[in-house]
Amino acid sequence: LEEWLGKLGVQPKAKSKASSRNPEVAPVFKNRFQRRAHAFRETQRLYAADPKKLADCVVSDKPLSGPTERPIMRDVEARYAEIFSVIPPADNSPITDHKLGEAGRWKPITGEDIEMALLKSRSAATGPDGISNKNLRKVPTPRLELFLNSLLVYGRMPTSISDSRTILIPKEGDPTNVDNWRPITIGSAVVRLCHKILAKRLSNLPIHPHQRGFRAVDGVLMNTLTLDTLIRSKRRAGKP
Repeated sequence: LEEWLGKLGVQPKAKSKASSRNPEVAPVFKNRFQRRAHAFRETQRLYAADPKKLADCVVSDKPLSGPTERPIMRDVEARYAEIFSVIPPADNSPITDHKLGEAGRWKPITGEDIEMALLKSRSAATGPDGISNKNLRKVPTPRLELFLNSLLVYGRMPTSISDSRTILIPKEGDPTNVDNWRPITIGSAVVRLCHKILAKRLSNLPIHPHQRGFRAVDGVLMNTLTLDTLIRSKRRAGKP
């Protein structure tokens, strides 16, 4: 499978060590000319990297760059180690027929599946391997079809595309506080393509009615309506 990645023409980048930097110090400008020069450089950088984001910053009067101060890496690791080590509550819902949809779930991936998934993949972000959706669109569909079906048969992903990178998006508040950042994890475009196809198949299977994450629904709206209904119900019953 590792050799096949090379044949697809999407050779992954060599792995690099994860960053463990401490919070960066905000730049100090001696005068307004230095501040303007810094803003000009940031504008050029953002225009080259993400013109759409630059336009949003200009229209919405947002800062061109995020906070220069960040949480200490060991605090980030400790916080998310705590979150991810929590055992989720048991789902005691009755189990339906295990064989329901079993055949369709693992049927071979077709060229039509791949083309439809790539058509709906808008993200330009790349994982640690450097492979993008743009790269995959240049690969002949039959080759991708053979590779993805090989993954289904093998049951594992090649090591070179298994890693992901997690970035922190700032929220409001103190930038040195871990809880004021929202993590987003970006994996390989190859893995995301495979997952997108399988996720569509899984969406046709019985899913818990309260499941919101990783589904094509407005989870925030649905959960807000559910919470509002519960609060109104408690008030009608005279309970706090």
